[in-house]
Amino acid sequence: MVLIRSDKNGVPRRLYRLNWTPGNRIRRLPKRIQPFALLCREHSIVRRYWLDRIFYRQPPEESERQVQENLSLGAQYVYEADVKGDIAEFGTMSGLTAAIISFAMSKFNKGWFRNRILQMPTDERFKPKKLFLFDSFQGLPVAESEVDRNSPHVRTGVWGTGSCLELSKEELREVCARLLPSERIVIYDGWFKDTLPQIPPGTKFSMLHIDCDLYQSTVDVLDFCFSHGSLSEGAAIFFDDWNPNRASPQLGERRAWSEMVEKYSIVYSDWGDYSWGGKRFLIHSYHRTIS
Repeated sequence: MVLIRSDKNGVPRRLYRLNWTPGNRIRRLPKRIQPFALLCREHSIVRRYWLDRIFYRQPPEESERQVQENLSLGAQYVYEADVKGDIAEFGTMSGLTAAIISFAMSKFNKGWFRNRILQMPTDERFKPKKLFLFDSFQGLPVAESEVDRNSPHVRTGVWGTGSCLELSKEELREVCARLLPSERIVIYDGWFKDTLPQIPPGTKFSMLHIDCDLYQSTVDVLDFCFSHGSLSEGAAIFFDDWNPNRASPQLGERRAWSEMVEKYSIVYSDWGDYSWGGKRFLIHSYHRTIS
């Protein structure tokens, strides 16, 4: 079960996960004590949720607000600018960014922005889009690429094998289905290189949120999308981990992007920072390799 804490505008701000499966530390306790330890652990999570909701109503930190605003702006852009295709996220981890995107999509799909703010009728641009969510639900893969093995985050274990694992597939669907109709949520469970070929032929994306962390995982996503022509003209790409690894252009998402730009002759615009560690671009044209 996942509890969602939202700000005064209803935008998801923080997620609290209730997990009644004992972790390794609890399993090491005597059997008769484990149920009480499990209850104490989950009680503390519920307590933090209600304290945050009732007493600590301070606005989100600047970094949190920047992520919320920019992801919501990305969703608004692809609807208002009539960029064709659905929205996809690669790497869901806690489910918070998927929830933010779901919330934004639900508002625009209902014509909320045009009806409530602009006082205008909806039009063809506001046809419902689907949200594609990709995750292994096993944490990060083994860093097989030499580029990733040289990454400070990998060497220090920050991006270790199996790390960045929080929500299960069922929990992720539960979170997003509270904000977006379940039939518009498509979840792919597995490594990107294995699940990307399962996308229905002809699928187009108007926006990608890439939280792949590793260089090789990012290459797997971008190489597939550009080679298959999956990105529409004007599509937005958000990179969540642009600046980790000391912002080295030879590592991570930065290197993957520069290689794809050269490989597919991508013409793009720099759309600025997405967060302290993130970057975003708008795609104008590129050369695909698969017809």
